[in-house]
Amino acid sequence: MSLPIKKVYLDSRYKRYDSVSNSNCKFELKQPIHLPLKCVAYIDDIQIPHTWYNVSDTNNKLYIRSLNSVNVQNDHIITMDSKNYTLALLATELNTKLSAVFGATLTCSANERRGTISFVSSTGNKHRIYSDEELYSGAIWSDFDWVGGTIDFTNPLSINDVIKVSGQTTYSQLGGTVETGFINLRSIHNIYITSPNLGAFDTLGPRGEQNIVKKVPVSSDWGYVIFDSVVSEHDYIDVSKGYFKTIELVLRDVRGNVIDLNKSHWSLSIVFSMMKEKDI
Repeated sequence: MSLPIKKVYLDSRYKRYDSVSNSNCKFELKQPIHLPLKCVAYIDDIQIPHTWYNVSDTNNKLYIRSLNSVNVQNDHIITMDSKNYTLALLATELNTKLSAVFGATLTCSANERRGTISFVSSTGNKHRIYSDEELYSGAIWSDFDWVGGTIDFTNPLSINDVIKVSGQTTYSQLGGTVETGFINLRSIHNIYITSPNLGAFDTLGPRGEQNIVKKVPVSSDWGYVIFDSVVSEHDYIDVSKGYFKTIELVLRDVRGNVIDLNKSHWSLSIVFSMMKEKDI
């Protein structure tokens, strides 16, 4: 059986009116496509602008607890502004946010040579920033009231991947300094294109998801365009006997969050082909 169509070009400018956003799109095809048995598809000619912020509403929360000299406890969720940060700007913003909550008992500064940020507790106070592993566990939160929001234990939207807080954390010493790991201002390394209706759900993602149709490495800096294409003939999607009138595609990060392109547009092509005998 011959292919009814060989290639479909999709551009987020022409998403369906009821699409959630430019990154979460429904595309209405001008004609339905009914594909034959042993048909495969490739995601090709991908162009995605690198226009998301390195700190956005998917990774902008800092979960921090303070203890004073008589062990009076204060728990706060610090929410950072969404923007593109440099190391110095991130340290300045953190210092401003923390000072508004803790006053002079906690300050921070950037170490440009080391690429880190230092948190300094004043004498008589100590602080603890909780890691994602501790946040996901949920067990330690039941007895505490957090100021500044509520915690989603399944997806805390923390900034920890940027400031490199992980594993088992401890309190700073009284009047002590805690230094972060190397600040990661490129928090999205890969874009996962997912689809609820394209493909045979025969992939397995980092979180166990089965609807990923393409992984796109972030190969361009902020403000530039990421280009990606088919690099292996085995990187196909099984679309045998598929029927499509609408195609849904979503751009996600490794944690499953939809990537905010800040109203920029992206495009790709879907190439259809018959499966080769050696691959059957």
